[in-house]
Amino acid sequence: MIWFKMDMKKETIFSEVETANSKQLAVLKANFPQCFDKNGAFIQEKLLEIIRASEVELSKESYSLNWLGKSYARLLANLPPKTLLAEDKTHNQQEENKNSQNLLIKGDNLEVLKHMVNAYAEKVNMIYIDPPYNTGKDGFVYNDDRKFTPEQLSELAGIELDEANRILEFTTKGSSSHSAWLTFIYPRLYIARELLKEDGVIFISIDDNEDKQLGLLCDEVFGQGNFVAKLPTIMNLKGNHDNFGFSDTHEYIYVYAKNKDVCSLGQFDIDESEVEKEWDEDEYGLFKRADTLKRTGQDASRKSRPKGWFPVFINSENKVYVTDDDKPLNEDDYVLYPVSPTGEELSWSW
Repeated sequence: MIWFKMDMKKETIFSEVETANSKQLAVLKANFPQCFDKNGAFIQEKLLEIIRASEVELSKESYSLNWLGKSYARLLANLPPKTLLAEDKTHNQQEENKNSQNLLIKGDNLEVLKHMVNAYAEKVNMIYIDPPYNTGKDGFVYNDDRKFTPEQLSELAGIELDEANRILEFTTKGSSSHSAWLTFIYPRLYIARELLKEDGVIFISIDDNEDKQLGLLCDEVFGQGNFVAKLPTIMNLKGNHDNFGFSDTHEYIYVYAKNKDVCSLGQFDIDESEVEKEWDEDEYGLFKRADTLKRTGQDASRKSRPKGWFPVFINSENKVYVTDDDKPLNEDDYVLYPVSPTGEELSWSW
């Protein structure tokens, strides 16, 4: 593993062209130069002419996610890194690391992403992000050491001075509000998208605390049409009881493609040897063993939990049922008791 660490630049220099939307404007100028006049002003009507000529349907209904700090988050996504990469020569000269083909960059993840864009823009197949969940217990607080005056931020982000002051208040004092979290995550997602190949895909873990905000934000960064899936991931089958008695058993993983039209998932070759390990077969066909319903542990015995000892029946259609009198509905139905492989009488768990 080749290591790099970050050193702070002596000073951060902001170019006059670095604004909250400078990258987007650069794309427009490169692809639609006819939409700008000689002074660089954008001519909206020209772009509308091109869109109408292409028979693109225009929608008058839309919505967007807005929060205090959004303009600042856009600015952060467009600014160059304020650090320099320095090779960790001591580590890299160790015998086991000399011929490594891997890179490990230690530092602020936003700065790392900015440095990676220089070498890996549009070259990454897959990204997985596990951001802070902002649970109130995970220690997330938005802290920003970038030094802006209200006047600088107002000009660069294109916002009013009052809004600039409010943004600087929560970025310098530390905040864990939804706005602070969105301001933190937006530039990281934006730059992650720049790293993805055209057929690349990103996976992002989250729980209920910022679930709704993340979904709307991903729609904005990647586009609603590039949503692939929202996967529930089981974290704790017993659940964590909240104040209302509900048990949270799962979190989520959002899946977005850079371009869903060319993205292809699920193309891994099937390893037959792994299938044989995980699956069994009987007269009914293939099946996969699930977690046992037989209680385990110190109090698992029939003696400790007598009410958990009763028969479970399975009929010819593989329907599972129990009865009040512990007798099957049909004589041919299969009878199952919670007995261990060694013959010990246990109890059912539910």
